[in-house]
Amino acid sequence: MSEIVIKFKNIIFYYFFNLLSNFNKNKKVFYSLERVKKTNIKKPKEKINLAITKIYENNNEHPLAYYEHANSYVNTDPLFTFNKLEKFTEIQKNWEKKQKNNGVRYLPLQQVIGSIGNYLTVYYYLLHYYNIKQESNKPTLLIKANERLNNNFIFKLFAPHLNVIKNSYKFFRDRDLIETFQIPLKICMPFKSKCYPWFIGINYINQEIEKKENPIFKKLSLNEDQISEGQIISEKLGLKNGDWFVTLHVREGKGNNYTNSNPKTYLPAVEEVISRGGKVVRVGDRRMTKLPKIKGLIDYPFTDHKSELMDIFLAKNSKFCLGTSSGYWTFAAFLGVPVLLTNYLPTLDYFLLKKQDMFLPKKLINKSKKEILTFDQIFKYPDAYIDTDEEFRKYEIIDNSQDEILDAVKDMIRKVNNKASTGFSEHNQNFKNQIGNLNNFKDGNLKCFADLSENFLKNNN
Repeated sequence: MSEIVIKFKNIIFYYFFNLLSNFNKNKKVFYSLERVKKTNIKKPKEKINLAITKIYENNNEHPLAYYEHANSYVNTDPLFTFNKLEKFTEIQKNWEKKQKNNGVRYLPLQQVIGSIGNYLTVYYYLLHYYNIKQESNKPTLLIKANERLNNNFIFKLFAPHLNVIKNSYKFFRDRDLIETFQIPLKICMPFKSKCYPWFIGINYINQEIEKKENPIFKKLSLNEDQISEGQIISEKLGLKNGDWFVTLHVREGKGNNYTNSNPKTYLPAVEEVISRGGKVVRVGDRRMTKLPKIKGLIDYPFTDHKSELMDIFLAKNSKFCLGTSSGYWTFAAFLGVPVLLTNYLPTLDYFLLKKQDMFLPKKLINKSKKEILTFDQIFKYPDAYIDTDEEFRKYEIIDNSQDEILDAVKDMIRKVNNKASTGFSEHNQNFKNQIGNLNNFKDGNLKCFADLSENFLKNNN
């Protein structure tokens, strides 16, 4: 069926089911919320939130109205949002008795068409779903027949673990059900019977997985054909059999400027890896700043071999991924590869990481007080729960220096080779003892898994 025919059918389905919604009370909440978002998109956020609140007040038992009302406060009052969402699972179950949905839960469309970093939440949901809840039925993803995915190759890796239904008719017919019985990954992470901010829910999941000797689902993997093709292209890139290398991704882009960094500050670290016999593969796209020609550095985006397959293959086969606040490092995470996150904000994402990982945050100076924020401030929830350019305008942001990045890379190389120094271990244990007591939740403390570089800890605490 041609793309034009599919698009035409989608338009018909869209307007047909919109029309039918006027005669179906069960769909009223979904379409009312949709109209609020579409017709008020250019209005101040406060007015949109007020309209959502009115819908919620008239439908306070409806899961979608409940969810959107909580979500409307996520930037202004995160404690309110997540205290409310702790009960979201219960609200869905109560509503299900009326709708006869038979326990089906839908993966939000945003997770596969939005930022590639959204797949990290899908990965952790599957860890929880299969290992902790020990479910046998696959979570459902219902999408249009011609849905444009953000990365087809990654999608193929996740698809075997999901019940994927590509059907435009069902998608438009059941849009209200998809939203009402969504897995709330857009802003939170389910854990057991409650929902938490991503960093809390994922940390709890990591704590549970650590206790299991043989998890049912642990990481994603490539098949033999994909591995074979990746090996052939790797040789064309200059990676010979037996070479070890590090993948490097430094974000440069529009929006969320606080996550951007200068790739040139990574060159001493690149040279350090090469001096130790390794190679560095810089990943990304052609919009990035070209790096200088250095023997042992492969500026992969500017080669003829860039592909969705190789993006994943390189992450999978690297000794570790040297990343920033971007989506690429998540590839390494769900493939089981260690990550060293540098120039990183928001700082609370530290709690997403595992024992094999390292973390290096940017520093923040409070503009009004002219003071550098301490570890006690940048690792404490909800004070440190900020993740927009607007919120970060209160602070002067100081990027990691090239020496700080270099020190972290040296420590990471020693760590992945099981040669971490006694000083490194001692400083990190003191750090973990300090911030491990900052976030005391009624459902359990957060556990500090990842390390920071030894010199960073010496100089910034």
